[in-house]
Amino acid sequence: DVLIQNSLKTLFEFSEQQKADWVYGDFLRTNVNLSYLLGQDYYGHQFGNSGDLLTSIFSGEHFFQQNCFYRKQLFDAAGGFDEKIQFCEDLDLFVRFALTGYNPKYLPVSLYLHRFHENNMSKVYGRENNFEAHKEDLKTLYEKYRKSLKTLVPLKL
Repeated sequence: DVLIQNSLKTLFEFSEQQKADWVYGDFLRTNVNLSYLLGQDYYGHQFGNSGDLLTSIFSGEHFFQQNCFYRKQLFDAAGGFDEKIQFCEDLDLFVRFALTGYNPKYLPVSLYLHRFHENNMSKVYGRENNFEAHKEDLKTLYEKYRKSLKTLVPLKL
């Protein structure tokens, strides 16, 4: 993936302006040669609350893992990445952020180029455009936090 010039500065300044510990924006999808892939952009939105965010995560209606910025204090307070899991480490972290009441602020700006190529982890492990595999990952993640999630997010997978 390729960060667009000043992306980190833009995210940091937006975080400061919004007094937010977690912010995210949009991305443009390209092929391995950085040629634009028409119609595959990601445009986010502002989630109303952490419950809306969790519902989006467990419905598979999100994609903001690479185009976000969060403060180290939030990362540390959530316990960092769970290195025991192979897939969805980022979603696992974001679920923990949301369960503690954090909700990302959305900045409607394209911040990076998501390069789609043969060595993408999702492609290598058969998860590219494979919603069934993604649903299984989400079910596993849901089970990990079932007790905390059951009142916030009904599982519909």
